[in-house]
Amino acid sequence: MPDSTEYVFGANILDNLTTGMYTDSRVIFREYIQNACDSIDIAEKTELLKQGQGIVDIYTNDSQRSITIRDNGTGISASDFRKILGRIASSDKMLGESKGFRGIGRLCGLAYCETVVFSTKACGEDTVSFMKCNAKLMRELIQTNQSQKDLKLTAAEVLEQIVSYEVQKTNNVSEHWFEVKLINVNEENHDLLAKESVIDYLSFISPVPYNKNFSYRSRIYEYIKTHKYKLSEYVIKVNGEQIFKDYRTHVKTSKGEDHIFDVQFHELYDENGEVIAWMWYGLRGFQAVIENDCLQRSLRLRKENIQIGDEDALRHLFKEQRGTHYFIGEVHAISKDLIPNSQRDYFNETPMRNTFEREAKMYFTDTLYPLYHAGNGISSAVAKIDSYNKQLREFEEKKNNGDFIDKRQQKQAASSVEKAKNVAVEAQKSITKLLDKHKGNSDSPIYKVVTRIAGDRDSNTVSSIDNDGNKDEVNNTSINENQGDENSQTGKKNKKTEYWTDRLHSASKSQRDLIRKVINIVNDYVDDETMDKILKKIEEKFK
Repeated sequence: MPDSTEYVFGANILDNLTTGMYTDSRVIFREYIQNACDSIDIAEKTELLKQGQGIVDIYTNDSQRSITIRDNGTGISASDFRKILGRIASSDKMLGESKGFRGIGRLCGLAYCETVVFSTKACGEDTVSFMKCNAKLMRELIQTNQSQKDLKLTAAEVLEQIVSYEVQKTNNVSEHWFEVKLINVNEENHDLLAKESVIDYLSFISPVPYNKNFSYRSRIYEYIKTHKYKLSEYVIKVNGEQIFKDYRTHVKTSKGEDHIFDVQFHELYDENGEVIAWMWYGLRGFQAVIENDCLQRSLRLRKENIQIGDEDALRHLFKEQRGTHYFIGEVHAISKDLIPNSQRDYFNETPMRNTFEREAKMYFTDTLYPLYHAGNGISSAVAKIDSYNKQLREFEEKKNNGDFIDKRQQKQAASSVEKAKNVAVEAQKSITKLLDKHKGNSDSPIYKVVTRIAGDRDSNTVSSIDNDGNKDEVNNTSINENQGDENSQTGKKNKKTEYWTDRLHSASKSQRDLIRKVINIVNDYVDDETMDKILKKIEEKFK
């Protein structure tokens, strides 16, 4: 065995670290923001910046097809510039102390434009340092290297050809900053230049404050303060507009809009009783999953307040994979042993990841699964009761106004309402059963959801109207299609029920009978709006 071996990294490794690294081009914003935030943290620790003074500015220029990402962190001194930026997959950052630590994130922009320019200045220096990378040439060299058998370039040889350095003098000695500029963004990556798309992406990916209009932001901050957790937040702007986590109290579902009425908190622990992650999630009706185009949907996984993966990063831990789409919320990993992988789409395989998955899966199965099923069930029950009461009101209104064509139509309507009543009675029983099951456990999220949806029990009571026009619980009364004839309870005569045909004053009895028969036939083939128009025209003819 030889005493020493020369290890050579082929040019393909640059392809793996750039073009082949990410599936979503917008990830470049996350990578550069991550580095910028680390620099701001150091500037605050060294008192170069006061707390909260750090800013990450992102500028997208559609006409020039350029992107600029600039922070006012420490910058890099002229003497260290080449050494630091020239190192690939090597970083002075410490695992568990910094958001980035692999030293590869700055390469990501090389896949999406013609040229990447890094520039920086350290406080107290009169020199601005530049590193220019010909990204287009890099991709061409790699492609040639892959297609030609005899030409095999190393990564170092490619970098030598695409990288150049420059320095400029400046009078602004007190300034400190670092800037990345992507020039001539690829046509196929035009979404990187779309301001609104970038804002939507960053509003959940990046470590920014909660939207001030989000009703529960103060509750979340109070919880964090009480438990002494750290939540890194930064001022990040896109074309001058500050970004916030765009959580809202209303969500879109396939069954209409639903509203967040409370937030629930939970901690995940390791075998030693140490908190390894904490979470918050919104409580709502859970009548259906949240729609795809609702940006805030799903439990989002975060480390250092930067999102890991996409909205489905935790989907595999739910009993039903659709389960995560019933929620809005965040799971914040705080254990230093929960380490994001190089793509930052999940954690590295470690014993702590196994612990995290076991504890999260248990909570998702034992609490979140029955929670959204209970909410879904009781929302459905309340909807059935509301539907019945609505049908009942419409029946009474139509009867009192004489809108039924004849006794036959009124009887059919009464039968339909009676069927809805039977469904509503069963729905009421299911609500009562669920309330009784969770009675006395006021801290339970299921209890909170069930009692909130049920609300005022009287407002969801299954009811009907008796012969005297009084509202009773439906178990005591039923719809009587002959209401308005004789009152069976009192024996008194009431005013005879009027029907729509009674309005046709100028029509003879035989004409009314014929009109009634025709209308009953037509009514089976046209919608309600058309039927109303037909009836009005006939009324005008025979008034």
